[in-house]
Amino acid sequence: MEPKKANDPDELGGWRINGRLGEGGFGTVFLAEKGAQKAAIKVIRQEFVEEDEARNRLATEAEVLSKLSDPSIGKILESDLSGELPWIATEFINGPTLDDKVKYEGPLEEIAWFNLAANIFHAIVTANEIGIIHKDIKPSNIILGETGNKLIDFGIAHISGQTRTATFGDREGSTPFSSPEHFTIRPNPKMDVFSAAATLAYAGKGGSIWKGDNDLQLMRSINEDSPNLEGLTDSQEKFLAPLLEKNPSDRPTALAAHESALGYIEFLLGKTGKPRPLKPRNKVKKAITSKKTYVVTTLVLISLLAVIFKSVPLLNSSSNQLTTQCQTSLQNGSLDLAIETCTRAVAAGSQKANVLLARAHMAKGSDSEAKLILESCKTQLLACKSDYAYFFQTGDKSLSVLKSVERDGDKDASWRIGAYYQGKKDISQALTWYEKSSKSNNPIADIYLAVYSSSEQKQYKKAISYAKLALNGDLSARPSLLKIDHPVERLIDSLYTKSGDTAEKLAFFTNCAEKKVAFCIATVANTYLTNSDYINAKKWGLIGAGLQDSKSMWVLARVAAQKNTLLPKGTVNKAIDKEIIDWYKKAAELGDVQSSFSLGFSYAFGVGSLKADFKESCSWYQKTMAAVNDRKGTYREEPTDQNNYTQAAQFFQLQSCQKVLLGDAPAISFSSPTPSSKASVLPSQKPSPTSTSVGKISDGNLSPLMSYKSSEYSEKISTEAKTSNIFGRAFLSSSGLDWIIPLTNSAGESVPPINRVQFRDSSLPFSSWWNMPYELTDSGSSGWQAVVSNIGIQLLHSTGKKVCPEFRFALVQDGLVTYTWGKSVEPCTVP
Repeated sequence: MEPKKANDPDELGGWRINGRLGEGGFGTVFLAEKGAQKAAIKVIRQEFVEEDEARNRLATEAEVLSKLSDPSIGKILESDLSGELPWIATEFINGPTLDDKVKYEGPLEEIAWFNLAANIFHAIVTANEIGIIHKDIKPSNIILGETGNKLIDFGIAHISGQTRTATFGDREGSTPFSSPEHFTIRPNPKMDVFSAAATLAYAGKGGSIWKGDNDLQLMRSINEDSPNLEGLTDSQEKFLAPLLEKNPSDRPTALAAHESALGYIEFLLGKTGKPRPLKPRNKVKKAITSKKTYVVTTLVLISLLAVIFKSVPLLNSSSNQLTTQCQTSLQNGSLDLAIETCTRAVAAGSQKANVLLARAHMAKGSDSEAKLILESCKTQLLACKSDYAYFFQTGDKSLSVLKSVERDGDKDASWRIGAYYQGKKDISQALTWYEKSSKSNNPIADIYLAVYSSSEQKQYKKAISYAKLALNGDLSARPSLLKIDHPVERLIDSLYTKSGDTAEKLAFFTNCAEKKVAFCIATVANTYLTNSDYINAKKWGLIGAGLQDSKSMWVLARVAAQKNTLLPKGTVNKAIDKEIIDWYKKAAELGDVQSSFSLGFSYAFGVGSLKADFKESCSWYQKTMAAVNDRKGTYREEPTDQNNYTQAAQFFQLQSCQKVLLGDAPAISFSSPTPSSKASVLPSQKPSPTSTSVGKISDGNLSPLMSYKSSEYSEKISTEAKTSNIFGRAFLSSSGLDWIIPLTNSAGESVPPINRVQFRDSSLPFSSWWNMPYELTDSGSSGWQAVVSNIGIQLLHSTGKKVCPEFRFALVQDGLVTYTWGKSVEPCTVP
């Protein structure tokens, strides 16, 4: 410990500062006492107090440590992040860092070494289980304490679903102990396994296992060289070698490494025979061909290297290595990185990288660039020829080329031929080609067969079986799928929903959720919510919230809202209302559009004890629109985004938010973003809702009104108007935000030529009919439906009492209602 300096604080939060333990890039660590308890207090240095990165690192560390409880991880005691001098207090661990121990005393003895290995990997397992990746495991972040070895400093940790993905030019972690994944922009839990192995190698031999005197040389060695394990014992070498595999999918898990270390300890103590060494996973699971591989990067992008090492000349790279990185980035949806590495691979002479580069450009929406690339490589590469024929040629020419490349062995030609025949309505031929492609384990063919089995045959079990075959498959041949978060899982979700098999759906997604996949956790939580199982919805929602999943937080808000329905009429509960709003805000801050919109609506009316606040309401409507635009074209985009944007813009105008927020500033213009091609998981074969081929909608023009300002009294009814009662009763959606009105009745009668959806409040005597904005949706098994916003009804037509909606469809001709279709008024059961 060093003595305090003149400007060091004497006390923080009741902790008496006794001296300095060390200093890092942004902060200083002090030894402090409070009563009999000692703590290591990390404080942001005065010169960095205004730096966002410094504050973010401290906040990240505080959040991570608050979630972790493991004897191999230093625990947090207190924190104050809002003061002028932000700090966190962690347990004081009396002992040297591993770095100091090796520097001053030499490598660890073998049994102490394996004990350290068991401790480190146990800490990694604990962190990874709740979606946390340390990212900076190195000798100076491990303390050999009197009460055991401890992993410290989670300042740059990745929290699943929350912390940012690194961008080009970022360098996080210490290069000598970095994994190849550290030089990409996508964190991977296996990076901690690699870093721990490199750290242990240092602890066992006292020196680096990589070649190089500077970061660039070390990076090259990490990506290309075999580690130098000389000086280690035979057991240490056999333990470490598989943990240092370049490809993270080939590395054993942290749990396997922990168990192996314990086995070696038992062996060294003479209690068991020598354990079987760990093996690279690719040697154990060669038979598994359908899993997506996460092949590690081999060199950093030119732009990344240029930022970090401007004065160091770039050395030659292997085109094969760059192509591998290019393909991995593309499959993972890292499109910018894919374009960078694919471009370099092409420049290095890789023919295969051309087609991958073209697909990356198509996924980014740059079809013209993709076309130029494919034109240049189609005579040399079969895949380029196939892609060019499928995406940029039409008719018989396209079919002829696809059949030619299929005979020559192109793996995507078969399903593409099937798609051609499906477009020609030759379903028999289409299925023949899809099935042929499926037998060759092509995941895209399986997706087409799943969609057909569901939409055309209503055979949902069969569809689900096909969809499951596509899990973890390479979808890059359909670039639009690369930008969807878990596209196959989304398809399976929709198929289970259509089948009505909630039990099987929960079984499938629970299995996935138990692997800490945020999308699956949110799906489980939302499924329980839909089925009014609020206990399990809350249970899984909290798990998802722990991983910073915004959709899980939205579920928790809806669960909390259900508590209000149990309150005596006319009463409010401020704690419940605060819980609802807090969850909405947390979800909205993580980009959940639905939560932002719900906040806008909540503040417009006031919910329970929450007072109405038009300025706050307008702000959240504005944030809703901004959030939709921010995630447009990314994997986070949802099919519902356009509707949320439109509704937010409508309410923004309706509530005069322009004036509320900006006074007399120039008017804000709104244009609902056109949904990306990726907003739908799969290419729909269904006709548009106004098409006569649907068989349910006749020649009328059911055109949605585009603004709630267009909500208006119904046109006068003709004295010769006809009425028919053929429609089923409207019902509230599971979210409570929309009314759903079926456009056909149970007898399957066709929709007449209508051009209005109309509403009135049946609880009010002589209530007038209003023309309402609406959307048309195809529910699949139930046919076409009109969707009317319940929020709009409440906002525009509420008299302070509950609204009892009655709907009808109308045909308006020459300014008169000439025909109406509806149903006799149902008893009002709206809560």
